[in-house]
Amino acid sequence: MYDFCFTPIYSFFLAAAGLYAFFAHGSKASLGGAGGAATVLGLLAYLSLQHYTKTKSVCKPTVFLSLVIASGLTFMMYKRFERTHSVVSAVIGSVSLMMVLFYAWSLSPLGPKPALTHARKAY
Repeated sequence: MYDFCFTPIYSFFLAAAGLYAFFAHGSKASLGGAGGAATVLGLLAYLSLQHYTKTKSVCKPTVFLSLVIASGLTFMMYKRFERTHSVVSAVIGSVSLMMVLFYAWSLSPLGPKPALTHARKAY
């Protein structure tokens, strides 16, 4: 699996969580932070997909930036959960942690391998 497969789902999840926080608690900071993170992650997923269609390999800079954003969100949600014991913060933090692990795997040598293109031979 590649980062552009999961990142759009993750960014949609973050945007929905930001909307929930805004409508349920009136938190403009959560709406702006989650919306901004979701927008940047969506753009990074798009750029990663464009890179993959041209080179058939992982775009390491976009995955690294996604890793940085997801790590920051994981840390913030952990701090918020520590303070409030909110289930929503725990869920967002857990999903962000899973994405951090996925992005780290994508950057590691064990991550996705470049797709091999085999030319068909005419017989």
